[in-house]
Amino acid sequence: MKEQLARLVRFVAGFRPCLKRDLARQGEKINRLSEKNKLLREKVRSQAKKAKKQAETIARLSALLDRVKAQNADNRYLANLALPREKLRESVVRWWHAKNPGVPLNLDAPQTFCDKIQCLKLAADTPFLTRLADKYAVREWVAGKIGAQRLIPLLGVWDRAEDVDLAALPQRFVLKANHGSHMIRIVKDKAALDIQQLRAEMSAWLTTNYAFLMSPQLQYANIPRKIIAEEYIENGDGELHDWKVWCFKGRAHYVEFMSRKDGRLRFVYLDREWNPAPFGYSNVHDTPLEAPPKPGNLNELLGLAETLAAGFEFVRVDFYRLDDGTYLFGEMTFTPAGGNGQFDPPEWNARIGELFDYTPDNRIPGAPA
Repeated sequence: MKEQLARLVRFVAGFRPCLKRDLARQGEKINRLSEKNKLLREKVRSQAKKAKKQAETIARLSALLDRVKAQNADNRYLANLALPREKLRESVVRWWHAKNPGVPLNLDAPQTFCDKIQCLKLAADTPFLTRLADKYAVREWVAGKIGAQRLIPLLGVWDRAEDVDLAALPQRFVLKANHGSHMIRIVKDKAALDIQQLRAEMSAWLTTNYAFLMSPQLQYANIPRKIIAEEYIENGDGELHDWKVWCFKGRAHYVEFMSRKDGRLRFVYLDREWNPAPFGYSNVHDTPLEAPPKPGNLNELLGLAETLAAGFEFVRVDFYRLDDGTYLFGEMTFTPAGGNGQFDPPEWNARIGELFDYTPDNRIPGAPA
């Protein structure tokens, strides 16, 4: 027994160096793996930091791309915003000839209505015209001239589409952007609204610079963009007609009566005595609209328009007329149809042009603001 134990001791003693060598090798391997693991952890941290920066960059670029896309598919707006005056002039001329091929345009010595409106478009970025082209800011000015009772009641105003408080609005209302035309939603049944689609539509309005949607109209360029909600109004027949008063040198000369029946815009032009005017403008290819009966308070309409038009070489002052004869202010329009409309017959372009002079800000020199 002692001899066997002795042999075992000798065997273990002889095997001990091998175990030590194996343990040393395992220790070295563990150290190498630990160092490698440390390097891998550092690499992972570095890659994570890099990935975070890349994600932030992608987010910024995506947001910028979304804004660019929202401006316009071909980026005309962004390009035009940076154009110097001579390039804006080229844009005006290009649009004119696209809409009126073969018709001359004189920007150096304007004579016709369209000549003068095209010139005005290049000089209309004055603070005053911008204020009056702003469908929200103009309300205060109009109230001071003809009274707040002439304004459609305001239900709300917001800077962002996502802030529009639809829950607080009544069942019927009108939403519109304040910085251009054709950005409007008439809501007759709030319960039937697609809220997500409506907010997307309003967001598109706010990312559109209407000044460069067509031929440059600079009075719209610097308007602080907002969404406004107004009270829904209509007459007993379900219609709401536009009464657009064309004023020259502060005097009302013509009324453009407009109907939206059956989804079509139709117009008729009448003089101060309610006789059919001898011309049409912009809509010359549309089916003529029959003139409504002469309103008993026509002079009230003309007087309101002239109060707002005082001091201007040309402005179209728009109103709505309710069944009880009340006139409510719509907007001030300085460049109807962008000045690119056609007169029928064509000679009326020059005859209407004789009614006013061109001044860079569309005002009689020295007229009060």
